[in-house]
Amino acid sequence: MPAADHLPPALRPLAELAFDLSWGWRADVRAHWPEVAFRGRREAERRLQGEVRLGAIDPAAVRVQAYADNPATVVTAALAPGSEAGWWRAAADLPADRAPADFTWRVIPYHADAPWPAVLPLIAWER
Repeated sequence: MPAADHLPPALRPLAELAFDLSWGWRADVRAHWPEVAFRGRREAERRLQGEVRLGAIDPAAVRVQAYADNPATVVTAALAPGSEAGWWRAAADLPADRAPADFTWRVIPYHADAPWPAVLPLIAWER
């Protein structure tokens, strides 16, 4: 990043992070967000499984979550490669006090250095 070369050394990591958030991660996620989809929902006692298509989005750039309202309960799913390119198997172990039918899959953008939803206010919901 040429502009960062003109900054004091202590500020260069912040400039590189800002560049990555604006032109790297954020641009990639936004460009491929329409590719996100869900299929194959399966419910079992205290477990929700299904498949999510992330397309060209890096799985590390998002969080796949099982979400329930009243009270809000969020469980981040574990992902494993699916049977087709761009698809991932999602599995979430749910709390004992909530039924699997209470939960809906969602995908949100994720970056360790970006507060969501302020930086990229997107949510893809299972339909």
